[in-house]
Amino acid sequence: MERRKQEYTQLIEQSEAEAVQAVEQGNEERARLALMAKLRYTEQLNESINSQAQTQQSLAELEINIARAKEEREHLKAKRTELIARAQQATETLSSAPHSNSVKGPNVGTASRGFERMEEKIFEWEALAENTKYKSNSGAGPSIDPNLRSAVDDEIERIRNRKINTDKK
Repeated sequence: MERRKQEYTQLIEQSEAEAVQAVEQGNEERARLALMAKLRYTEQLNESINSQAQTQQSLAELEINIARAKEEREHLKAKRTELIARAQQATETLSSAPHSNSVKGPNVGTASRGFERMEEKIFEWEALAENTKYKSNSGAGPSIDPNLRSAVDDEIERIRNRKINTDKK
């Protein structure tokens, strides 16, 4: 790029010198041709300078993007490690519980496909592990699906409210 700029500068100077010489000799046509060449070389030099500036700007932007991508990669690697550890802990807790055969362990080989999905699943396992731990410590019966329990609680509350409303009448 620098070599090209030097060549254009040299051609500009050479065309200028030819134009001066042609004017001194009274050859206006040759002077016009030399000045036209000078203007073309000047335009090409400016385009070359602009192109170099754009290239440098693009390069700087790419370097920033690469740095961000590296940071994001490190963040995702750390997140993956954290999720694997949490999944293993939840699996161990579930496997030590009496009713653990209904939950399968995580497939950690697919963690890179969707950290969010994996994290949601781990949250479910952690909640189930906590629930199982609580039930095994309290001596309660078989585990109940948390969604089912919530729906049952809502229905009980609705029935209580209906009973209170009918008692008032």
